[in-house]
Amino acid sequence: MTAKEIILMQPGEELDELFVKMDDQFSPSTNMNDAWRLRNNFLEHYGGNFKNERFCDTFPEHCSWEDGGRVVLVWSETGPEAISKTIALAARGYFGDFHPWVLFPELQAQFIENLKKKSTLFR
Repeated sequence: MTAKEIILMQPGEELDELFVKMDDQFSPSTNMNDAWRLRNNFLEHYGGNFKNERFCDTFPEHCSWEDGGRVVLVWSETGPEAISKTIALAARGYFGDFHPWVLFPELQAQFIENLKKKSTLFR
């Protein structure tokens, strides 16, 4: 599975299947409590540092994991999705910036065009 495939996964069953289930209702990609449990288990096993931040753009939830120069940066629509994708990438040895605009530059161009249409700043 590639990093792009992970980033394109939808929250829910598809993304949750990448993780060992802790119980029948476990959904770390849609439930913040489950995402936090997954995060804590990951940190116990791999170490490192997690950060979760919120920004204002199409993908407001930013999650990063860093350990010894290895860094994973993920932006998503929700916190649980960002945490889950960060862990999925790090556990598979994918490191770097995984903002959808980096992986798919056409999305950034589309965002800027939409911004221009909706904003008076560009008129």
